[in-house]
Amino acid sequence: MPHLVGPRLARVWLRCRIRDIQHHWSRNPRSCGPAIVLSYAVSGLSALLSVFCYTEFAVEIPIAGGSFSFLRVELGDFIAFIAAGNIFLEALVGAAGLGRSWSSYVASIFKSDPDFLRIKVDSFAEGVQSVDPLAVVVLAIVNGIALMGTKHSSILNWVSSMFGVAVIVLLS
Repeated sequence: MPHLVGPRLARVWLRCRIRDIQHHWSRNPRSCGPAIVLSYAVSGLSALLSVFCYTEFAVEIPIAGGSFSFLRVELGDFIAFIAAGNIFLEALVGAAGLGRSWSSYVASIFKSDPDFLRIKVDSFAEGVQSVDPLAVVVLAIVNGIALMGTKHSSILNWVSSMFGVAVIVLLS
């Protein structure tokens, strides 16, 4: 099981790390050094190891499916249940990152402050005082598209990638 949990955690770490690097670099462009290149190299190595794990599983178990199917066949239902929880958590973290990043991109188009579209609520606890209504709308739309099927999700991934690239090019 560690060889399946590791790549998932690496992907979540990669998403968080890229977001952290983008945030830090946008505020202090001269303070980022070779750690960025090293971070991408480590993330690429992790993705390569993940590919090797899934390739090995696909050769050993010739059934269609992802980590849940492979774990269910190899290690049983309980481990597959834990993996399903891990997959669900990964989807939640990824969706939250998507909503916040799209909201920041849109805010950066109108004003240089990425928190421009967030609403501050003083009655909330310290550290969680901003509400991001655009992120909620984005998540509702994205989840609705994801429920329609894989083809629509694939198109959404392509559109979101192009949107991110366009914003980065426009702001550079």
